[in-house]
Amino acid sequence: ELTDLAQQYQLIIGRKGSGKTRTLAESIDPLLKTGEITEVVTLSSQGGIPDETALAPLAETQSHPQGGMLILWDDIHKTDTDVVTSALGTLTDALNSEGRSLYLRATVRQRRLADFLPESLSRESLERSVDRGSKHELLQRFTPVDVPLLDEQSIEELLTRASEAFELEMSADVRQDLAEKVREADPT
Repeated sequence: ELTDLAQQYQLIIGRKGSGKTRTLAESIDPLLKTGEITEVVTLSSQGGIPDETALAPLAETQSHPQGGMLILWDDIHKTDTDVVTSALGTLTDALNSEGRSLYLRATVRQRRLADFLPESLSRESLERSVDRGSKHELLQRFTPVDVPLLDEQSIEELLTRASEAFELEMSADVRQDLAEKVREADPT
C-alpha cells in the first residue's frame, strides 16, 4: 500500500513502538524502483522540529528538474498543523509549476492523531472525498495506513528472542506479564 504512487500522501498511524518508522524506511526502496521518484527528502522531529524556515528551501528549483519528490516525514504530529499545511501547499505549487509531483509518507502516533488534525478533521474523514478549496484540503488528501498491533504469535516470538539474547529465564507468570505489557503499552 505504501508503494502505491497513486496515493500521493500517506499517513502511517500506530502506537509508540509499533514500527511506524521502520515501515516508513522499508517503503523507500520499492518507491525508488518505480523510476518516478528522483529526489528524496527526510524530515524528522529529531534534532529540531521542522518549521516554515526549514521547509522553504525545498520549494526552490531542485537539482533534479524531472521526476517526483518524495518526502519522508517521521513524527509529523510534532510539527504545527498550519506549518505542515502551508509548507506542503507551497511545495506542491512549486513542483506542479515544473511539471513534477510531490509524494509524502509521514508517521504519526495514534494517540497524537487527534491533536495533529484540526478540529474539522478526524481519522474517519481522511477516508472520505477531499473538500476542494478548504483550508485543510492538503491534509484531507492523506490516506491513512494503520500499523497493526502484534499478534500473539509475534509477541511470543519477540519474548523468546529477547530472553535468548539476554540469557534470561522467565517463569510463566513473568512471561505472561511481559506479554500483557507489550499488548497494552509499548512493544519496545
